Amino acid sequence: MAPYKSTKTILFFCLFIVSVAAHADTLNDLDVFFKSETFRANFEQTVYSSEGQKIDESKGFTLFDRPGRFRWEYVLPEPYLILTDGINLLIYDVPLKQAYIRPTLTTLGKAPLMLLLDKRTAVDDFYIDTIADNAYTDIDAVDWLRLVPKEDDTDFVYFDIGFKDKILSYLILYDHFDQYTKIRFYDVQPNPKFSKDYFRIKLPEDVDVIRQ
Repeated sequence: MAPYKSTKTILFFCLFIVSVAAHADTLNDLDVFFKSETFRANFEQTVYSSEGQKIDESKGFTLFDRPGRFRWEYVLPEPYLILTDGINLLIYDVPLKQAYIRPTLTTLGKAPLMLLLDKRTAVDDFYIDTIADNAYTDIDAVDWLRLVPKEDDTDFVYFDIGFKDKILSYLILYDHFDQYTKIRFYDVQPNPKFSKDYFRIKLPEDVDVIRQ
């Protein structure tokens, strides 16, 4: 099993009102993003320690079909799938041949991903504000929004969303252990056409399925 695999799933289990100081242009980027009914992108995900050391890397792709369906699939270093058909959530560890299926709403709740899927879902759960364009010295020409949960019982302290040329480019999440996860999106396709089969829960017969 790949190390830090829990990092892959915690993104979806952590736990927006707009600050008057938020910059209108950046908020407009968010509105443009939500106008896309579908979304596809490749991603690189890197986990850093509190000292800034790289401790885990993975790559994959994601598909959104708003308001409630998504596919988040890791390809490297090992295949690992997180998927919801709008009703149930599937977490599938391919090498272990083990899968968990549970209700989407009770599982994801107020996770950051739910904001990306449906703006209305998180409208009461986060404060949102802009941060400086140069907040990350290793990332250029990106407009940033910071989202802070209104409740304390979340796995993340806050997370930043970055837009470049009005396209979702980064998602950076900070946990209570001062570790952070940086996700870079690339080859982004707003409103692509793809088969609904991507969101169907289909598993090989030899997979051990645990329903919760």
